[in-house]
Amino acid sequence: SQSGYYGEEVFLKVSKYNQSQYRNFSELIKTDFDIALHKFRDESIDLLHIDGHHTYNAVKNDFDNWYPKVSEQGIVIIHDIMVRSGDFGVWKFWGEIETQFLSCSFSHGHGLGIIMKGNGTHSKKVYGFIKSLIKCKYYEVLGNAFQLQYKYDNVESAFAIIRKKEQTLNDSLKDKEIQ
Repeated sequence: SQSGYYGEEVFLKVSKYNQSQYRNFSELIKTDFDIALHKFRDESIDLLHIDGHHTYNAVKNDFDNWYPKVSEQGIVIIHDIMVRSGDFGVWKFWGEIETQFLSCSFSHGHGLGIIMKGNGTHSKKVYGFIKSLIKCKYYEVLGNAFQLQYKYDNVESAFAIIRKKEQTLNDSLKDKEIQ
């Protein structure tokens, strides 16, 4: 209801790609989050992507229910952490949990929050996560640069059209003054 509905062809296309590339360790399941929950053992998921209904209560419910399913070395990705319109509440939930974990976030676009489940005491984990934080911030800056360049290019195009129209009007005015 918040982002529109996708036809069956989208799922089939993604599922076909997933099967061709990742069938040894990945399977797509098309169902509600609460229904799928019983299909997974605790600490059996290494990467969990939460991108369901975006109200505060819905994302909190998804996180609370699925977090026990994430392995000790697992990562949770939460989408749309920057959207503050309508009934989106992911941003609020992200604000509550981001300091409780090793975390980083991408703020460009709709935003993406990333947390690591591990307690961070193991130095290799901390080192690896710090490296990923640096990469995360690099890609955030890069993403913002692309977004700004896109906006700049659109503004430049609009100004070029306005300048052309202005020139046409000025030429038309000169023609009328001569007559």
